[in-house]
Amino acid sequence: MAQSQFKRFLSLDVLRGMTVAGMITVNNPGSWSEPTFAPLRHAAWDGCTPTDLVFPFFLFCVGAAIWFAYRKTDHRLTPPVIGKILKRGVLIYIVGQLISYYPFYNIYDIAPEQIGVGRLCSILQIVGIALTVGALVWFSNRKKAEAPDPDAKRHKAVAWTTLIVGLVLMLLPFPMLLGTPFKSFAHFRILGVFPRIAIAFSLGALLAMWLKTYKRCIIGLLVILVGYWAVTAGFGDFTMEGYVGRAIDLAILGDAHMYHGEGIAFDPEGLLSTIPAIGTVLVGYMAGRLMGEGSDDIRRRILLLAAVGGLMVTLGLILNPYFPINKKIWSSSYVLYAGGLAMQVWAVFAYFIDYRKRTHWTTFFNVFGTNALFTYCLSGLIVKTWGMTFYRIPIDGGESRMSIYSWWFRTLKDVMPVELASLLCALTLVVICWAIALPLYKRKIYIKL
Repeated sequence: MAQSQFKRFLSLDVLRGMTVAGMITVNNPGSWSEPTFAPLRHAAWDGCTPTDLVFPFFLFCVGAAIWFAYRKTDHRLTPPVIGKILKRGVLIYIVGQLISYYPFYNIYDIAPEQIGVGRLCSILQIVGIALTVGALVWFSNRKKAEAPDPDAKRHKAVAWTTLIVGLVLMLLPFPMLLGTPFKSFAHFRILGVFPRIAIAFSLGALLAMWLKTYKRCIIGLLVILVGYWAVTAGFGDFTMEGYVGRAIDLAILGDAHMYHGEGIAFDPEGLLSTIPAIGTVLVGYMAGRLMGEGSDDIRRRILLLAAVGGLMVTLGLILNPYFPINKKIWSSSYVLYAGGLAMQVWAVFAYFIDYRKRTHWTTFFNVFGTNALFTYCLSGLIVKTWGMTFYRIPIDGGESRMSIYSWWFRTLKDVMPVELASLLCALTLVVICWAIALPLYKRKIYIKL
């Protein structure tokens, strides 16, 4: 088939960047115990807020990018392609869990007289994570040289040295220096946002390229959505306590390794709900193919994308009374509704950015979009370091202390409504991440996780 003249859609990078900025914003309010603006909160259970659309939009972008990334291989599942996909999935999982586990010891166990040592240890741990992740990225993305590389051995030695030094800085001396043990794995959460991204990307990419054609992809999506509804309705109900996915997670993962933010052991990124999340990746893959393959009439493809998106939104709303739109169990109606909205938003962006060439406003989000996962990882490291209790600022005449993160939120809250203070606190983190990612964008340095 004829290929589109558009080798890369800037609109897709902008959409992906917007979702990353959105993920950083909604995940980092000034305080989880204080009020926030309603659109920046997840729906209590059934329903869908703008916040509930951020994650599926990101997975949609992942799926669309899969189609463009593997055009050179004609989307054939050869052993090298399978290995590359699985290797990247494992890398994303490891990096995400490292950030989740950081700082590896309980900061609340640090004695007051050890604050200075604790500060130094945390800084060195960040350096260790940076070195480790950098080495893993190098190993993951290195390519076989077309011509012999005289420096190949030296580069490999440097990468291994970097990895070893990074692991040492991350793991070995600091708990002993502080007299505190490592965090126990007894309550370590096995799943989460990064594991879902890793699993959905890996299995979604393999499934999409195995199915390959529109017809087979649509059939595959229907099997996922109908099968998920049948299992959910047949072996439980649509409540948190009665959701069959929770029973599966309890049986396989165990209570201690699940999320407890809902008051009970319930993981919104659980094993069973990851299956329809793979369906969201498949929706993105089909959208990417629709936009990137075929005639050079981009306007026609944009209109078709918007129309298909509208149809999916309608189907999601029709199914809502029977299988409610619900992000926390990633319901079938939610896959259709969120995926359809993602198509429509991309269509609007593609029309103005790629077709009409209105690109003057895109740089901010493109900075995030070209290094999406790296920037999201960066936000996790920054906010954890920012919020560590041994980074303390005297307040109230020196009688009490709090973390820099808490101090900044309190300062904002004292001069404005608490909801606005929470939003500005989150946007501060967005700006910091953007400022760090901007030099990479200008130098065309793309860190592939």
